[in-house]
Parts: sequence; C-alpha cells; structure tokens
Amino acid sequence: MTNRNDWLPGKRDDIILMAKKWQNCLAHSANDWNIPEAQVTEFNTALAAATTTLEAETADKSPHNVKAARLAVNSLTTLMRYIKRHFFLIPPLSDLDFTDLLLKQPDTVRTSIPIASNQGTVAEFKPQGAHIVKLVMTIIGALPDGSKKSWYGYRIYFAVVDPATVPAPNDVSWRHLTTAPQTGADLINSIYTKHTSYTFDFPETDRGKTVWFCIRLENAKGGAGPWGPLLWTIVP
Repeated sequence: MTNRNDWLPGKRDDIILMAKKWQNCLAHSANDWNIPEAQVTEFNTALAAATTTLEAETADKSPHNVKAARLAVNSLTTLMRYIKRHFFLIPPLSDLDFTDLLLKQPDTVRTSIPIASNQGTVAEFKPQGAHIVKLVMTIIGALPDGSKKSWYGYRIYFAVVDPATVPAPNDVSWRHLTTAPQTGADLINSIYTKHTSYTFDFPETDRGKTVWFCIRLENAKGGAGPWGPLLWTIVP
C-alpha cells in the first residue's frame, strides 16, 4: 500500500515499471552494491509473479484473479521497501544510480531551523474541572519564510502566585511566587510540548490562587522566539 507521501508510485503499473528498472540495475550492479544473489532471485520472482497476476486480472477480473494480483503486488512492494532500506540508503550507490532506480537521492544536508523571531503566542483557558486548567495555544503572525509548524513547539512558563508563601532556605516549593510577575522571565518554571494544547493538574491546595503563564515558540535546538503576553487565570 502507498500514500501520497510515499516514494513508491501510487499506481500498480508504475510500480511494475519501477521494479523493472530495478531489475535492470540489479542485473549488472548487485555485486557492487553487496546485494546477495538470493535476494536478487527473490526480487525477480516477486516481479514475475506480480506481472503475471496483473495480466491475468486484466484479462479476467474474477475475485480470484483480483485477490491474487493484490497479494502479488503487495509482496513485491514489501520486498522493494526492504531492499531500499537495507541496500540503497548506504554507499556505494552514486547519484546516477538513484536516477536509474527512479528514486530520489537521500537528503544529507541538515535543514537549518530558524528561530521564530517575529511572532508571539497566546493561549485560551479551558477549565476542565477542579484544579485542572487546559491551555490551547495559538501562534500570532507568520512563521519565518520556508518554515513549517512542525519544526516548533511551545515552551510554557508558569507559576502560581501565593502571597502567603515564605520560602525556607531549602524550600522546594519552586512553583510559587509571592508577587505577580512583570515579564515572562519571572516565571522560571516551564514545560515543553509539541501539541497545541497542554493540561495542568494543580494540587488541591492551589485552588483559588492565581496562576500565570507566558509562552514562547521554541525550535528543536532550543532557540526561543519572543515572549508572548503574560496570561493569568484562577485555579478552579
């Protein structure tokens, strides 16, 4: 089975065409590519079976012929995926070899992911019940040219404000502030998520207190964009 993002063609006739290209290449390059003879024989057998059953299906679309063709093509594509994964993604294939095999060359250049420098992020609060707050994030503005949303995640900074908190020297109540934050940098606690929403489950003792948030877009290398606006809600 193939899909629109697959390297295999979507049509069965095109799969057979590609497989025949492979057959020609394997006939003179299998040894150079360190592909065992038994593997080549198995591939040639699978290609012959797929070709024969497809011809039979074209002549007579009986349930038997339709199923036989489907099974044969599936066996062929499974073997093609195995051969590509185990023998075509490593040297010594050349650029011309990939062209002859009707394959795209592997991308060996690392994609540079720019820092999201021109937008902030806001969130909508979605109460989910006692002491639970769900944030639904929205990006403001456009991402850098050529960027994809999937390259970025959300760094959520947060803290509960409790004026009664008096931290002891070794206090580990790191979530609490005694006064409201002035900037996102005041919120030293954070989590990272690739999802557009995140659910916080606060302790029962935080119910009725104010919790502050500030969100920044962050790329895979930790490069952070500008601070979004400060947001707050009451822990339900």
